[in-house]
Amino acid sequence: DLPNAIISGRVLMKSHVKKFTEKGVIFEDGSTEENIDVVIFATGYNISFPYTQDSILGTQTNKFSLYKHVFPPHLEKHTLAVIGLIKPIGATMPISELQVRWAKRIFKGLNKLPSG
Repeated sequence: DLPNAIISGRVLMKSHVKKFTEKGVIFEDGSTEENIDVVIFATGYNISFPYTQDSILGTQTNKFSLYKHVFPPHLEKHTLAVIGLIKPIGATMPISELQVRWAKRIFKGLNKLPSG
């Protein structure tokens, strides 16, 4: 996997590509690499929800205002749950499963969210 390949030195992380050549790449600092197998462009990622108003999720540079990372706290009716918008240390799917179970209980009225 990629993290272990980076730690072991089998994968080299570099930035600021100046240009690619027929057999390699030249970086802006003047260094070069030849006989490259793969280039991965890690350009970043911005989370967006274009189908909602910004005020609903409180989006601000990939930070969201969600109660327990699930419910927008300022909505009058709790009819929207955001599942999986977390960055855990470990697997996301089991946490998402628990978020779904909790959201279902809120929607059914078996649990309540704190008021305002």
